[in-house]
Amino acid sequence: MREVQGRQAPDDILIFDNYSAGYLDDDGHIINLLDSLSFSVKEGRALGIVGESGCGKSITGLSAIRLLSKQLVVQGGAIFLGNENLLEKTEREMQDIRGGKIAMIFQEPMTSLNPVLSVGFQIEEVLARHRPELSPDDRRSSAIELLREVGISAPEKRVEDYPHQFSGGMRQRVMIAMAIACHPLLLIADEPTTALDVTIQAQVLALMKRLKGRGSLMLITHNLGIIADLCEEVLVMYAGRIVEKADVETILKKPIHPYTQGLIASIPTLRGERQKFLYSIPGMVPAAKNFPSGCRFHPRCDRCMDLCRVEAPPLTKIRDGHSVRCHLYSGALS
Repeated sequence: MREVQGRQAPDDILIFDNYSAGYLDDDGHIINLLDSLSFSVKEGRALGIVGESGCGKSITGLSAIRLLSKQLVVQGGAIFLGNENLLEKTEREMQDIRGGKIAMIFQEPMTSLNPVLSVGFQIEEVLARHRPELSPDDRRSSAIELLREVGISAPEKRVEDYPHQFSGGMRQRVMIAMAIACHPLLLIADEPTTALDVTIQAQVLALMKRLKGRGSLMLITHNLGIIADLCEEVLVMYAGRIVEKADVETILKKPIHPYTQGLIASIPTLRGERQKFLYSIPGMVPAAKNFPSGCRFHPRCDRCMDLCRVEAPPLTKIRDGHSVRCHLYSGALS
């Protein structure tokens, strides 16, 4: 059990505790990317991280396994896996953790798989690194069973094939097989269906749903439909900050941050009165070097006040399990 931002956090697998990070620009100045992130992934549950491209979702996931550019600078905070602060680990220690305790499914499997090695060899590499007690024959048998488990037909033959011999959906299944090979405590999935057509997306999501009970899941996506199907808790990120966090039902049915409300309103629906135009949030997510002062969402917000332009709102607890970063709820107006 550990204190996180002054609150007890039992049963947490992964904890981001006031974590901030930025990158060095050409002049040597630090440009803030992630600002004071505090959240946790609970044992046996799925946390969704949602937001537009450029909000910091993928960098958050990569921070958990410390696979970031050398230009990235940690500005403060900690990331705990159990009782261990991952930011204090050496690279050799992180190699033991990646794939063993935390595994990640990346957006584009073709760039994540080695094109000159068979998929079987690549799965066996994971097993050899984290389960050295297995013999070569056992590793091969395990690789075949993993391919079968993720729905690849004739795995005894396909285990010898190379990534280019698989479709996009099959390559993503291979990535999932590699990720679950050593039964990690936490699986991080970064836009796992982005490059797939709708039918294959549904198959991959059904597979992830079956596997979800094995451990904890951090799902990074811009697709709220996927969040609704797989997650119990949701973080909404905007410009490197958490703007709202709650259980999935609250986020989808009773969002209170203007940005979250805009995301929900942008979802196409066939129910109710037919709309002539699909709603979209005006403007774009700013680049990190152009983050505005005050609330970073204020240039796009139709409820913006003068206070929003000059003062960043705190992340305010609305009730247990529901927090929001907005001056409308911070008490600053009372």
